[in-house]
Amino acid sequence: MASLERTAYPTLPKAYSKAELQRDFSFSDDEIKWVRSKSKAPFHLNLAVLLKTFQVLRYFPDITDVPGQLVDFIRGELGQRSKVKLAEYKWFQQYRHMNAIRARLGVTVFYGSDAMELAERHAKAMSFVLDQRADIINSVIEELICQDYSTLNDLAERIHAESQEAIFNLVVTRTPVEVIHKLKDLLDTDFGRRQSDFNTLKQSPKKPSRKHLEVLIDHLA
Repeated sequence: MASLERTAYPTLPKAYSKAELQRDFSFSDDEIKWVRSKSKAPFHLNLAVLLKTFQVLRYFPDITDVPGQLVDFIRGELGQRSKVKLAEYKWFQQYRHMNAIRARLGVTVFYGSDAMELAERHAKAMSFVLDQRADIINSVIEELICQDYSTLNDLAERIHAESQEAIFNLVVTRTPVEVIHKLKDLLDTDFGRRQSDFNTLKQSPKKPSRKHLEVLIDHLA
C-alpha cells in the first residue's frame, strides 16, 4: 500500500497548537445553536465533533479515532464540563447526524459505481504521466475525496499496474527480436557467476576520482 503520509489524503494530526484549534475548530453561535437543535443532550458532543472534522477532512472519520485534544477543545466550545464524554452511537443515530451535516453544508453524497468510474477515468489518464501510486492518489484527490483511503490505494495500484503493462507491451511490440534476445542475455548468469551483466550495468558511479572514472568508462564500454 502507498504510504498515507506521502499523499494529500486529509487526516487528523495527533496534536494541535492553540492557533490551529482556534482556526479550524472554533464554533460560531449559530453552529452551537444548530448542534443543540439537531441532537439530544447526550449527543451534542458527538454531532459537534462530526461537524468540525467533516468541515476539515471532507469525509467522516471514525469518531473514536478523533484525538482527545480535539475532543476536549470542542467540548469547551460547547461549554460542557470535562466529564462529558462521547456517547456510544447506534448506527442509525450516526447516520442521521451525518445526513444533517451534509444538508447543512450543502454536500451531496458521491460514491458507488459513478464515483469510482470518475476516479478510475482520472487515475487512468494520470497513470501515463505519473509513475508513483502516491502521486496518482494525490491527483485523484484533487478530483474527489473518497471516504476510505484503501479504496484510493487499490484503485491507484490497479491502474498503475495496467498502465505499466501497457507501456511494457508497447515497447516489446516495437523492439526488434534480436534486441529482445540481447536484453534477455543481460539477465543470464554463467556457471559460478552469481550476478548477471544487468546487475553490473545498473551499478551507480562512485565518487568522482580518476580511478573511479576509468572504471566507469570501462563499465560503459
